[in-house]
Order: sequence, then C-alpha cells, then structure tokens
Amino acid sequence: MKKISLSKFVTGGFMLFCMCLLFSGSNVYAKRANPAKSKTGLKKIEGHKLKEKFVEKSNKGDLIGGEKTIKKRTYAASYNWGKYSARYYYNQLTSDEKDLYNKLYNRCTELINNSSINCNDTIQGDHVIGQIVYNKNIKPQDLDEVFNVFEAENPQFFFLDVKYWYGTTSNYEPFFTLTIYPRYVSGSNRVAVANQLKNKVENWIKTVNQKKTTMQKMRSLENILDKNTIYQEGEIDQSVVSAVLEGKTVCAGYSKTYAMICNALGYESVCVTGSGHEWTRVRIGSKWYNVDATWDDNDSANIMGVDYFLVSDAKIKVDNSNHELYAVWKGRVKAPTSNENYLDPIFNIKYYRNNNRDLQRELGYYDGSYLDHFMETGMEEGRRASSNFDVYFYMNSYSDIRTKFGNDLPLYYQHYVEVGVNENRQGADNYYNRYAS
Repeated sequence: MKKISLSKFVTGGFMLFCMCLLFSGSNVYAKRANPAKSKTGLKKIEGHKLKEKFVEKSNKGDLIGGEKTIKKRTYAASYNWGKYSARYYYNQLTSDEKDLYNKLYNRCTELINNSSINCNDTIQGDHVIGQIVYNKNIKPQDLDEVFNVFEAENPQFFFLDVKYWYGTTSNYEPFFTLTIYPRYVSGSNRVAVANQLKNKVENWIKTVNQKKTTMQKMRSLENILDKNTIYQEGEIDQSVVSAVLEGKTVCAGYSKTYAMICNALGYESVCVTGSGHEWTRVRIGSKWYNVDATWDDNDSANIMGVDYFLVSDAKIKVDNSNHELYAVWKGRVKAPTSNENYLDPIFNIKYYRNNNRDLQRELGYYDGSYLDHFMETGMEEGRRASSNFDVYFYMNSYSDIRTKFGNDLPLYYQHYVEVGVNENRQGADNYYNRYAS
C-alpha cells in the first residue's frame, strides 16, 4: 500500500472541510469582514467670530439684509435644485432662525445657478459667500445649530466648506456667512461642476426609479453609490462632488449623496452625525430608518453589506459608539428616531440561505449577495425569506390586495412590511411556522 504523508493528509482534510462549509446547508457560514469602523472621516463644523467689523468688497449689495432687498440679481433657475432638500429640522427652528436659514438657502441657490457671481470676499484667508444679516434675537451659540441643520438638509450645495464666520457689519448689524471651497470661488467653474453633478445624479435617479418597490430603490441606490465610490480622504471629501464625480470620499460624501437622491426620489431624508461619523436617516411611510452606505461599502469586493441598511437606532449602534448622536441632534432640534428594522418581517439572511440551497453555489458566502438576489430575483420568483412571511399565503388570504396587485409579487412583500404588519394581517400559515423545520 502506498503511504500518504502526514502533511498531505492534513492539507487534504483541511480543503475538504472548507468545501463542506461552503456548500453545506448548515448554519455555519462566513460573514464578510467589516473594516467599516475605521471609516469615520467627518469634519466637525467650525464656528469663528470675527472681532473687527466686516466690510464686503466684491459682493457688496448682492445679498438680502434684514427684510429689505438691497439689490436683486436675475438668473435662470431652470433646474429644481430644491428637490434634493429636506425640511425636517427646519420645521423645528424658531421663526428668526428660519429667516436666517431661508437667506442662506436663497444665497446658495443663487450661487449654484449664476455663473457671474465670484466669491472673492475673504475672512482671514477663507473665501465666503457674502455677509447675511440676521435678527439679533438669535444668540451666537444658536448659529452652530442653524448651520448644522442647514448642511444636514441641503447636500446639493456642494461648494460649501464646513466653517462659518459671524460678527458685526460696518453698520453694526450682526452678520453670518459660510465658507466656500477655493475651487468654487469662480462662478463659471462652480456652475459647470453643478451641471456635471446634475447630469450624473439624474442618471442614477433614472436607474433607481426602474425598481418597483421602496426597498428595491433604497438598495439599488446604495449599490450604485458604493460600487462607484471608494473610501478615501480628499480636499473636498465633505462634499457630494467627491462621491458622485470623483468617486472617492468619506462618510460625509456617502451620507449626503444618499440623502440627496432619496429626497429627489420622494423619500424624506436627512443626515445625522456623531463621534466623527455621518450617516443617513430616511423616512418610508411614517417610519424612519438608518442607512449607512459608508459602512456597508466593502472596498475589497463588489458586494455590499447588509448590517447598516434600513435598520433601527438600536441595531446600527451594535458593537460601536460611532452611531451615538452628537448633542446638537438631542437638544431643541431632534433627529428622527428609528425603532424598527425594515426587512425583519420578510427577510432573514440565515433563513434565505438555508432554505434556498440552490443559491449557495452561485452566491457563495457574502451576506450582501443573498440580499441582492432577494431584491433582484427572489421576490419576483416568490421565494420565501422568513418564517413569518409566505407571499403566496398572503396573496391568497386577502382579496383586497390581490385585486390591487394581481400577480405582481414584490408588491405583496412591500405591502406586508409597510401596511400589513401594522394592520395585524397574517403573513404566513401558523401551522407551517409551528412545525416546519
């Protein structure tokens, strides 16, 4: 008999063990490595007080001061940049703070549309968008809150840096202004980039809108963003341009881009920040959910993660402190809260993998590949992904929704999550849930 060396025996046994793990139907499966916890590139907003009086030079008379229009520019605002905004935080501000917010919004809208405006004014080397006079009832400490709110709801203003200045004008009025990235001082360059951004984002929106259900749109958007972007620091990494046009950004770029496009799709979305990190909260129906496209992005593979997709506040904070909100979102202005995981009623990774064994050889061991299959193919095929929901049982049990949706299976999954659960509709046969293995 031919002898087999011990080393060959051990090697062969190890290879056989690995193959069994990959192709067996057991509950043991590999989960993608998560390097996400090092992805915390948020730059905190900085506020600075100008001690001397500020006198505008290049932009004198361009802005709205108090309630009076000093000089009104004319420009062709043919594109609706406002569709990328939210007003969740805005509605929590005081009337005086809303007035300042509106003046900031009007000024930034002017800058994104009008190529003839060059932001040549500087404060201690920082290029600024011009002085904006605000009501004296707003305290200096409240200015930080106003800018945090404004930035979190208006990601389309890609040219804004994360610093602001405040002080007194030559007329002894309190003023506020925002800094602008040096490359966008030139109006012609700023508007040219705005047009590039608009075209790219509209293409992404068109692709996402081809999906039927809310969850498919949300996942499609996350996939598009993550597959076209790598995590890398840069000069303008707090701007959506870094993600959309440069393809390299940090958490701020991911979060703002996701929120910006969700708003355009009709799903109210805002950014939230905490512990050096930024992510997104999106409203579906009456409920809010967290999406962290940064931490779901696995740069070493073309498959996105699932741990931070449409999840609750509790789940997104598991095993990390980076999703603990900054104090600015816990005071008078409060961030939306999320108490549920959107997919829980209809999708479970382990269940889908172990009860659809034909997929294991094709999809391998990444969690994200199973969620993406479910989104793209599984729902259309009526596959079961949870012990709590059987699409055929649900369709045949309720004539009202069967009349509405016919044989369009993905819509039943969506209805159960967004409506059926709240109406206490039964999603699966109780006998199956009790006795099925």
